[in-house]
Amino acid sequence: MPSDSVSTFLDQARANRLLKPDLVDELFTRMGVPQQDLGAVCDALLEQGVLTRYQADLVRAGKRGDLTFAGYPILDEIGPCSGGTAFKALHPSLRTPLVLRRVRADWVAPADTVGAFIGRAQTAAAVAHPHLAHVLDAGVYRDDIFIALEPFDGGDLRVLVTDIGPMPTALALTYARQIATALRAAHDRGVVHGYVRPACTFAGPLVPMSKPRPDGAPRSRPAPSAATKLFDLGLVPVRPPVAEWAAAGIPADDVAYLPPSGSTRVMRRRPETSTAWVRPSTSSSPAARLTSRPPPPICWPRSDRLPPTHSPLSARTCPRQWSSWSGN
Repeated sequence: MPSDSVSTFLDQARANRLLKPDLVDELFTRMGVPQQDLGAVCDALLEQGVLTRYQADLVRAGKRGDLTFAGYPILDEIGPCSGGTAFKALHPSLRTPLVLRRVRADWVAPADTVGAFIGRAQTAAAVAHPHLAHVLDAGVYRDDIFIALEPFDGGDLRVLVTDIGPMPTALALTYARQIATALRAAHDRGVVHGYVRPACTFAGPLVPMSKPRPDGAPRSRPAPSAATKLFDLGLVPVRPPVAEWAAAGIPADDVAYLPPSGSTRVMRRRPETSTAWVRPSTSSSPAARLTSRPPPPICWPRSDRLPPTHSPLSARTCPRQWSSWSGN
């Protein structure tokens, strides 16, 4: 007869569909696994490919409650994500792979609420496009936010550009066009992203490079057939002005990629050629980061050279501060 710890694990595994009922009988009859040894049970299931190494380690550590989250069986830990941790998981009924994010509820504070955040995620789930990571599910479980996303085999552009250097212009333009079409599909459904940046723009599949990174980790580059996938649509919390981030304890990662409406920094003007107010950190724009070249200068005519009918439009589109810009 199995020990209490083995019985508890087997009951939980069956309830969460980690084990088929007939496999349990096979463990103790044909395979001859000791019924009193939880470690031996884990080893046998690991050898059979029923459990992953991550799952087996959780069982041995007495963390069987972490084998699932919000009903999704957890296969492995991917690593940190915005506000929490990302995992490889399975759909509870279809048994198809997906990415499950477990996000701290306080991550959306202080300017957003969990309810509003989940509502936007559920709205974004209705947007389908080949270059958008589809939101499959979102909600709250054990006081944390969970987000289920379609899986994607690739790497984000922040890491890829570090590995391979500046992208060829043609490749950068191809990726930019793919992301632009994805955003157009979202905008047509009334959904805005709000924080497009290299860290949420993925390309794949990848192929290994012969030369490793300085720390010995492998490098990868996009395969010739690689395409992009934009993540985080509907998953960007409402944030206070950037000047208040430090006081609110919000990490200032990738601030250079914030849209104009997300910053209160004063813009400066090129009075000799333009009425346009341009952002001081143009060298941090996505185009500059991808191609290692600054963007071309804005050469709009000065207001005194515009026809009178065009001056009001120019004044509305060229505010002195990002905070007064109402676009997305």
